[in-house]
Amino acid sequence: NSLPINQIIQTVAFELDDDLDGVLNKYDECPATPFGQQADQLGCAESQRDDDEDGVNNGIDECPDTNEGEEVDEFGCAPYQLDEDLDGVLNDEDECPDTPSDETANAQGCSPSQIDTDEDGIPDFLDNCPETANPEQKDGDGDGKGDVCDPDPAIAVIIFELGEDAEPGTYVGEINAVDKDGFLVEVSIDSPEELFVLESTSIILNGELDYETAIEHEIQVFAVSERGSSNTFVTIPVSDVPNATYTGNFTITVFDVQNEQLGSKVDYTRYFNDNDKGVGKWKIKKKITGGNDAGLFRIEEISFATDKIEDENTGILAFINPPDFENPQDHNQDNIYEVEVTYINTEDGELEVPIPTTQFNLTVPENATDAIELQSYPALPTDDTDGDGVPDVQDNSPVNYNPDQTDTDGDGVGDASDDADHDGVWDPYDTCPDTPLGERVDLDGCIQFYLPPTNFSISKTEKCRNTNSIGITAVAQEYTYNVAVSGATTLNDSFAGTTDYTIENLSGGVYTVCLTVEGYDASEYQRCFEVLIEEPEPLSVYASKAADSETVNFSLKGGQVYNITHNGKTIQTDQSNYAVKLDKGNNVINISTGIECQGIFEQTYFNSASIVLAPNPIKEMLYVYVGGEDTDVVISIYASNGVVIHTARYSLDASRTVPLEVGQLQQGSYVVKAQGNTINTSELLIKE
Repeated sequence: NSLPINQIIQTVAFELDDDLDGVLNKYDECPATPFGQQADQLGCAESQRDDDEDGVNNGIDECPDTNEGEEVDEFGCAPYQLDEDLDGVLNDEDECPDTPSDETANAQGCSPSQIDTDEDGIPDFLDNCPETANPEQKDGDGDGKGDVCDPDPAIAVIIFELGEDAEPGTYVGEINAVDKDGFLVEVSIDSPEELFVLESTSIILNGELDYETAIEHEIQVFAVSERGSSNTFVTIPVSDVPNATYTGNFTITVFDVQNEQLGSKVDYTRYFNDNDKGVGKWKIKKKITGGNDAGLFRIEEISFATDKIEDENTGILAFINPPDFENPQDHNQDNIYEVEVTYINTEDGELEVPIPTTQFNLTVPENATDAIELQSYPALPTDDTDGDGVPDVQDNSPVNYNPDQTDTDGDGVGDASDDADHDGVWDPYDTCPDTPLGERVDLDGCIQFYLPPTNFSISKTEKCRNTNSIGITAVAQEYTYNVAVSGATTLNDSFAGTTDYTIENLSGGVYTVCLTVEGYDASEYQRCFEVLIEEPEPLSVYASKAADSETVNFSLKGGQVYNITHNGKTIQTDQSNYAVKLDKGNNVINISTGIECQGIFEQTYFNSASIVLAPNPIKEMLYVYVGGEDTDVVISIYASNGVVIHTARYSLDASRTVPLEVGQLQQGSYVVKAQGNTINTSELLIKE
């Protein structure tokens, strides 16, 4: 009791266990052990110890085995214990410390993009020679294996540019194919249409080139050795040799056609220049090269049936889609189309200039596809075809004498070969110079009566002898038409264009139908048609029953379509062979073509249901099973001499079986017969 109070308090505190861990304060090295955690004899829980003595308690030490003396972070980890690239491999074992986050690393911490076995700067998964350095990734044959590790031969090709005027036999280039191990290599090439061939290892031109057709050509080179093969594509460039050209600017006016069903009376042929000269071996190509409406046109190549004109590239300037006057498609929608055509002398480097011989100011009817035939010929700068003192290359009428180059309407075509009213007759010869657009004219340029070929429609109806007909329809209804018919029937008549006309009661044969217009001589307008009328042959039917007796096969001849009626139901067929499945009982079959005079086939077939006798042979009791759908039948028994032994009508129950007592019958053979609506059949019965 004589101790100071503070000493007393201190003494008492040493005897206490403040953190309740079971170790008195005076012995507790960890006086703040969390409640509920097990402490050791020194009063420390697991989380309060620092087993690796790195200054971070076990409770928060993420690296509990740190080597002694290592400097650690707040989580108790030394640098060598971290995985900075999060690839699953610790830094001290990680051979690739910067593995991308989206790649999986191997045991050494390296992902595919980081493995470079041959250390050529290309990761193995991209390297075409992963074990042999190939930093430029050379792969001459394009097979995915680099040249330094590829067993296939390596190909090197030297190519020289060719002028389009190069002659066949010209040296083009050289192929050098090498096997790196010294094996013999054989080379070959594949050239479309054999334009190029191989002589030893030299590439040789084997045909003609045209820069305007193709500015380069591709060939395939192959190399084969004992160890492998390779191939590569090589491009052979073609250089241009200038071609003489002429560019013409066409202005094409579309005019309205009053009756579009009838169509126009004129077409592009009225612009044809009869003074066109043959061009011999020369070829002139036409190409659309400009103009506000260039995209609406194409060049349509044509060929001639005679040798008179030998320009193999003569073509027609044509609309891609026929023009519509009411719905113009030209650039400013005024029904005036502008297109530029370049004429090219295909003879490379030659001096002859292509000279057009037609006018450039044109008119075409709506719905017409073709605008003009692009006639032309080649001329030297000094040529003067018409002898008027003006060279063709400068002459506004190159094939028509026009020394003063008069061009009254200023359209670029001289008056000597101009056609101001677009009727197909040149102005110097046109006695009717103001012909309305679209009218057909005679040789003097004056209107000639004319109707387009589409005006008349001729049809025929072929029926029976003397009942056939020919029909005529006219589009232009304002005229009266005269009809002259010759052939098996001769006829002269007329009809108004507002009505259809029919020639009736004609027999088979060839008829000539000629049409003229009232008020116009036949020499001015006449159109004739030849019509063949064939009378149908008689209907021919051959019928045969199939082996099962349930089907009838018909072989048909004489019609295009056959109507087959079976028990009131009709089908149509265009087949010459047809099978009919018979119903049980009566089957009435009619066949016709729909043309009465060809005849009608009619036949009745009975398709009986069957009966079954049991037992057979028999002694006392006979059971007759009746097929089909009849509800009552008549069953009769006949002796072998035809005498009726028994006959009676029986109603059938669900079993469809009729019992008969036949014990009284004498030994021998009998016939059992069943008759009804769908059955009429008999079977042989043996009595023992």
